[in-house]
Parts: sequence; C-alpha cells; structure tokens
Amino acid sequence: FDGIEPFSLPTPELARLRNQQAGFIFESPGLLPAFTVLENVAMPFFRIRRAGPEVARERAREILGFCGLWKERGVLAGRLSPTQAGAAAVARALMHSPRLVVAINPRFPEFVFPFLARAAKRFEMAVLAAGPEEFLAQCFHSLRRMKRGILE
Repeated sequence: FDGIEPFSLPTPELARLRNQQAGFIFESPGLLPAFTVLENVAMPFFRIRRAGPEVARERAREILGFCGLWKERGVLAGRLSPTQAGAAAVARALMHSPRLVVAINPRFPEFVFPFLARAAKRFEMAVLAAGPEEFLAQCFHSLRRMKRGILE
C-alpha cells in the first residue's frame, strides 16, 4: 500500500493498516443477529473511521442502497435471508471505503462474487477472492492459482 511493505511493519501498525485499507468477507457473514442490518454494517465504521452517527448513516445509506438493503436497514440480522445476509456482509466490508476487499470462500459465492466485481468497478478497489473457480472465472478478469501457499 502506497509503497509500504506491510509485513515489515510492527504488529500494531500492520493491524492499523489492515483495518483502514482492507475489508473482509468470510465463509459465514458473521452478522450479530440481535442487531439491525444498519447497526451491523455501521459498527466497524465507528471503530475504524471514528465517524459520528450522521456521517456513518450517510455512508450506510450509500452502501446499503448499492447492496439493495436500504429498505431492510431496520431488520434484525437474524431475520435476513441467506442472500440478504451475504449482501450485508459485503456492505459491511465496503463501509469504510477499503482499497482492497478480501473474500475467503464466502457462503453463496454465486451471489457474492458478481456483487464484488460490480463493487470493485464502482468504488475503484481491488478484490482478492478465494472460492469455487467457476464463479471466480465468471466475475473477475484475472485469476491466479495458489498451490501449497505459493501464488502461481
């Protein structure tokens, strides 16, 4: 990032760089079921950007609108359909305007990967994704394989 070799940084600085510059989507959406979609998406934004409620709400309106979830903003995450939960996980990863989104075997890759490809263009960010090759090939213009921890 900006000429910085991330792995040369001390652990606290690496964590800060990762939190500020990268968004993550894992196999499970990782939403807190007792919180609303808006709360789940905005929570990391408060911590990373230390933004006030109005700034967070405006950014959430943009991201949840892009993800097709603005109408569901008040719904408890535990009541979302699986694809809506996937969209909320994508929204949470995009909330702080990362330069890189890392998606590791997300549930419902047929939904998440095309969505990330559109988000990459719209928000000018890079995507590093791991998952079923058939979905990756349909969505991204460049594929690399990793064998035994080495990128080919």
